[in-house]
Amino acid sequence: MKVLYRSVRLLGSLPVGIFLLASLFVLSFWGILFDAQMGVDLGTERFFNSWIFFAAGIFPLPALKTWAVLFGVNITCSLLFRMPHTSKKWGVLLSHIALLVLIAGSFAASCTRESFTALGFAGSRIVLNEERADGFQILAVDSDGCSIISLSHGDTLRVAYNQPQNIGAYRLYFEESLWLSAEKGIARLHVKRDPFGNSTAALEKSPLMIRILMGILFLLPVLAGAWNLTEKKIPDWIRFESRIRPRQSFEILLAERLCEKTKCDGFSAAEILQKIWNGTADSLEVFRISRSTAVEILHLPQNRRTFRRSEFENARPLLRQYAEREDSH
Repeated sequence: MKVLYRSVRLLGSLPVGIFLLASLFVLSFWGILFDAQMGVDLGTERFFNSWIFFAAGIFPLPALKTWAVLFGVNITCSLLFRMPHTSKKWGVLLSHIALLVLIAGSFAASCTRESFTALGFAGSRIVLNEERADGFQILAVDSDGCSIISLSHGDTLRVAYNQPQNIGAYRLYFEESLWLSAEKGIARLHVKRDPFGNSTAALEKSPLMIRILMGILFLLPVLAGAWNLTEKKIPDWIRFESRIRPRQSFEILLAERLCEKTKCDGFSAAEILQKIWNGTADSLEVFRISRSTAVEILHLPQNRRTFRRSEFENARPLLRQYAEREDSH
């Protein structure tokens, strides 16, 4: 069981996450260079839409899908076993959950996306989906595009360069004309189906205020994570009473000195120390006075034994005088 627990913590460790991010960066850079030389479609299929690819045609290496799964496992293990689940870290937790949603969404889009090439000459009927009766018939082919008619609606459309058309759930892009003779040509069309792409197009046509709100929702995890990163960090070693103590030892001493137990006002010693370090501990009732006579001398409420720092402002001269005494009282 301990071996399994250590293995899971290792998978969610920060060095593993940095290694996976560096690998994703190298793969993306390599894939973009390949796109520039061999074409976007071939580069996408080889590097970004597959599990493995062969470097130099010989060595199998993990492609983007494999790295994405490993990165998702790293984030999940980190959320479950490494990151503290406290209100102070909600921004970091939310940003990591957003990454998991992004990875899951990319896989969902990859599984539902279709992309293929359709070839046909004038008079050819091309069926895209038999269940939905999506398809078209090519009426005429020329050097700049082709004219088609939808089999489901009967609409006549013109598909040309920079003029794609929709047939049901599919989008047609004209690529080129291949001529068998002076009068007979074949149209080469690229067909795509992307359900998530339709959602993106709908968002682009939505009112400006809706787009602004969606942008704020996407930026919120990033801004929250950046806010948490600005939190002050406590040193590992603290000088107290002319001694240098480890932070954990000082936390235990702090709890004993303040309220004579492991928790004060519902907070652990580590949480209290963090609040003191951040300057937000003034509202906590963590100072304990057991003797009723001391409470009366300091003019504090008689019905309580724990107090806030601000309640000792008027009694500071008495406390200073008591601290300077050399007897055992």
